[in-house]
Amino acid sequence: MLQNLEKPVSLESDLVKSFFKELEILEINYCHWKSNEALLRTFNGKNDIDILVDKKDSEKLQGVIANLNFKHVRYPTNDQHHPAMHSYYGFDEKLNIFIHIHLHYHLIFGHGANKTLRIPIEKTYLRNSIIDKDYKIKIAHPAFELIYLVIRFTVKYSLFQNILLRRRLNLQHIKRELSFLDKKIRDNTLKDTIEKYFPFLDWQLFYKCYQNLKNENTSVIDALICRRKLLKELAPYSIMPIWKVHLKRRYNLLWRLSNAKLKFKNTKAKLYTSGKFIVVIGGDGAGKTTLIDSITNWLSPRFNILYIHLGKPPSSFLTKIFRWVAKINKLKSIILQKMGHARNDLDYFWMMYQVLVARDRFFLYQKALKTTTNGGIIISDRFPLDFVKMMDGSKCSKAKPLSGKPFGRWLIEKEKKYYKYFIIPDILIALRVHPDIAVARKTDEEPNYVRRRSTEFYNIDWNRPQINLIDASLSKEEVLKLSLIHI
Repeated sequence: MLQNLEKPVSLESDLVKSFFKELEILEINYCHWKSNEALLRTFNGKNDIDILVDKKDSEKLQGVIANLNFKHVRYPTNDQHHPAMHSYYGFDEKLNIFIHIHLHYHLIFGHGANKTLRIPIEKTYLRNSIIDKDYKIKIAHPAFELIYLVIRFTVKYSLFQNILLRRRLNLQHIKRELSFLDKKIRDNTLKDTIEKYFPFLDWQLFYKCYQNLKNENTSVIDALICRRKLLKELAPYSIMPIWKVHLKRRYNLLWRLSNAKLKFKNTKAKLYTSGKFIVVIGGDGAGKTTLIDSITNWLSPRFNILYIHLGKPPSSFLTKIFRWVAKINKLKSIILQKMGHARNDLDYFWMMYQVLVARDRFFLYQKALKTTTNGGIIISDRFPLDFVKMMDGSKCSKAKPLSGKPFGRWLIEKEKKYYKYFIIPDILIALRVHPDIAVARKTDEEPNYVRRRSTEFYNIDWNRPQINLIDASLSKEEVLKLSLIHI
């Protein structure tokens, strides 16, 4: 059994240990209600913390969660929308991993997004909890845990999941849990527990479900019959009418099929209160792309992430047309310059192109705000700031003498109007690096071009509110570590 193995203390999560320690100090009535066979993985941060808590202690628990800097998240699937079920993520700096608390005030179960069953036995479940001898935390009594395990996985069985999606129940995992719990339960304890606390549950039916889970050769027909009979016995504990359960089940079958076939990416967690808008800015060669990739790889396995590039927003059809016109005019101006004429490629077409780019950035910014409002996380490369002149922001005023003419003034005001809507985001990380280092790093660009842009960025006074300045001459590991502190 995992519990009897020597615990690798160096791999234990300080955040997990602090969480359980706070629960004990505040005398919160709780228990780790399932997967106690794998508590080692829970303390290593590899498994969720599945915790059942008495509702009367909810305020004290929220204080613990806030003090340890856990963030409330939600999922797009319906199984996370029950008022009595909540998810929180915290970050363990020592192990460099996220810790997931799956909090339950009620034990609600069912198949996938169809969690519609609740047996109101939480107080009894908590009252019969025991202390784990290795980790000294409260865990479910083995008999209660086994009963719920059999009920949960029997109800979870799905013909659609097994055949169409080819996602079979992990029988090896279930058998390992059953074997672990079997060894913890004395003779007749399981039957006595069912007769005392689950009198509505027929022992013969339960035992048949139990044997089905232990037997790898259980037929699909047997599994479906057991599920149907068990659901019938548990029907009085359904939290919605049976017709609505079936309707919801059909809807979720379609949702799962589309998610499996079309590979939608909206199944990850979103922050519950509001999302985060993270922006990385810096001169050429500062390492923006490297840092953004690292932050994305850090967050994307758990959270709903949208990467955008406000420096190069998706172009509308009109923007593409004026870009080509501006390029042709620029080429024409270069040819005329070689013929001895004065070069001036900053004409009305160029100004109109800049206005259209501002509009594209504005539309992308609107999309980012909508995403963060709905709990998503935005990671943006660049952001228009009025004090950074050479990269993003208003440019039409450079077109002289057109900027003094009525149409030119109108274009300037139109461009400025778009940029007025941009407000400093939640987290803005500015990477500052010396121009010489930038030129040495950015070998795929013309050196003088890189030096001009990097010099402007390097000489700006960054002592401004809401801007987190980081020395980008440090190693990428150090830059990432400093950035994560702000995030």
